[in-house]
Amino acid sequence: MKRILLIVLTAALLCACTAGAKEPVVEIDARAENTPQPQETAQTVAAEPAETAAAEQTEEPAQQIAQNYAERVVAAWEAAGYLEGFAPYFSDDLLDLYGIDLSACVSGAGYAETAGYAQEIVIVEADEATAAQIESLLSDHLSMMKEQFRSYDADALALVEHAVLTNENGVVLMIVSPHAEEMQRIASGVDR
Repeated sequence: MKRILLIVLTAALLCACTAGAKEPVVEIDARAENTPQPQETAQTVAAEPAETAAAEQTEEPAQQIAQNYAERVVAAWEAAGYLEGFAPYFSDDLLDLYGIDLSACVSGAGYAETAGYAQEIVIVEADEATAAQIESLLSDHLSMMKEQFRSYDADALALVEHAVLTNENGVVLMIVSPHAEEMQRIASGVDR
């Protein structure tokens, strides 16, 4: 019940935030009129300090790719239409709901169905020991969901019983969705 309430409150908060959102105001210096301006998007983030940007540029390309693996998998799922009707979890949600501390991971993301309560997606990339702990946490979560749905929701129970939970080379994937196998194939096709 707590989980359902959290999902409903998160969805309500997201709706409230976007309902009152205004377009960002961009002031243009007259001297820079002929200079292309950056596009503002909903996912625009604060500019990084110069030291951080310089440090990231010195990283090897393989490290940069690995840091963004979860986000690239999520983008592939979005492109295939599998995340329609889902809302992202914040890192605090992943900690509260599953016990997953994203600060101990290389990359990670979580999503929950907005119109229901059974479908959940978590992808986390971490070192082998952390990945094993996360796999155990998610396994316990799936067991709890099965027990919860067993008494009152046969459809949700069937969905959870066919969930995907894998841990391959430090990438832990939990997909509770009717499209779990297809989503797992897409994730496997994304290069690390």
